[in-house]
Amino acid sequence: MSTTDEFTARLQAFVGKGEGPTTSGVVDPTVITRLTEALGDRNPVYSDPSAAEKSPHGEIVAPVTALMSWTVAAKPLGVFGVDEAGREHFRLEAAPNGSASARAADPNGVDWGSSFELREFLKAEGFVAPAVTNGWFEYERYLRPGERVVVGPFTIDEIVGPKRTGLGEGYFITQSQRVTDAEGELVAVIRQRILRAKPVAAAAATEEKAPSVPTAGGTAGAEEAPAPTVEWSTERRPGPEPGAVSVGDTLPALVVELTPTVIVAGAIASQDWAPVHHDTGFARKMGHPDVFMNIQMSTGFVGRLITDWAGPGALIEALDIRLGVPNYAYDTMTMTGEVTAVEQVGERVRLTVPVVARNSRGVHISSTVTLTVPA
Repeated sequence: MSTTDEFTARLQAFVGKGEGPTTSGVVDPTVITRLTEALGDRNPVYSDPSAAEKSPHGEIVAPVTALMSWTVAAKPLGVFGVDEAGREHFRLEAAPNGSASARAADPNGVDWGSSFELREFLKAEGFVAPAVTNGWFEYERYLRPGERVVVGPFTIDEIVGPKRTGLGEGYFITQSQRVTDAEGELVAVIRQRILRAKPVAAAAATEEKAPSVPTAGGTAGAEEAPAPTVEWSTERRPGPEPGAVSVGDTLPALVVELTPTVIVAGAIASQDWAPVHHDTGFARKMGHPDVFMNIQMSTGFVGRLITDWAGPGALIEALDIRLGVPNYAYDTMTMTGEVTAVEQVGERVRLTVPVVARNSRGVHISSTVTLTVPA
């Protein structure tokens, strides 16, 4: 184990570094469909050419909240081997830049850059449990199906710690990336804060939080509230008619039942193969009681809450999100929002809408969305 001073000095030496590969991907219409299905998002600008043509976009677009889905790093990688009996073995691993064995097996010898090296440095000291805690997204424009997206390397902006957290002692790493189209035009800027913690024992974590751990049969150790009566249908009710917006207006609440299906389907639809989102055994080794929702889905539900209310003419310009307690399987998330600012900008109106999402453990999301709507 490194001494405290040596460890801190080596850790802080990563700040300001931005080496690593540039990644790219194509905005896939099939992914748009699967992701919006997982979110239950029926905004017609994502699927209906006629409705999209009448919108400010003029054609079908992808949700801006899907930005990380086109080049997400946590894609599966096949690793092959042969045992002493000559039998071929195959294993599918989560991500080349998150798996040492996958990186070693990479035939291209890709240098995954300073972000990966920092991750490996912390991993060697026992800080192995990952969790995204914050995201800041500035959108220059929406992307179209078929466009190629180019994401620059991570720049490590800040490292703070050690801090005690629910996952154990850890360090918070803030890193940023620029996203452009194939011609180099800026599409968005992404900043994220990620926790790398030494995981507490899963059993101890479960015992400590027993009163609020959701289970398939309800909430363990707590008196259950009467379940609401819900009329289920495969068709969504019509959204509100557009009208004048005022400070203090509240958005219709959105209640999402956190079935394992929505968590796993959302992770796969957003092309995020990090095992904490689909592998219960792995999640428990990392100190979690179950699989939990990824940031792409949490952000996607924020976007859905906004456009369900504001309609297909809405343009989301910026979104910041602070993740609190995780959305574990078998819980329920309730999202609410309220307009706090209204500003006339040419022929459109800019709105500021803080959004809060809660589950049985507390606040899952604190977010602020900036958008414009037709005047």
